[in-house]
Amino acid sequence: MHALVWVFWLSPPQIQVVPVAAALVPYAKKVRRQFHDASYYLDVDISDNELNKMIRNAEVTQYNFVFVVGAEEKRLSMVNVWSCDGSLEVRSRVKSMIFI
Repeated sequence: MHALVWVFWLSPPQIQVVPVAAALVPYAKKVRRQFHDASYYLDVDISDNELNKMIRNAEVTQYNFVFVVGAEEKRLSMVNVWSCDGSLEVRSRVKSMIFI
């Protein structure tokens, strides 16, 4: 039996934003707000789980993408983008990723 995988624009859980430290939760929420304002569906993982566990939880929940944000990403207004199928890992500026 195969798990149902939704295409991105129909997927209920599109993107999970994962901050690498609690101090970066405000930046993660800012990223979420920017994408949400452009009609994307995002959540922010504010749990106290370790980074690998947060990424794994996003995969199990079947988010299409995980945005990992650290201090360097905050400084440069960027995110690290991971696709949950492992086919993509890229670092990109937030503004260049928002398509309206």
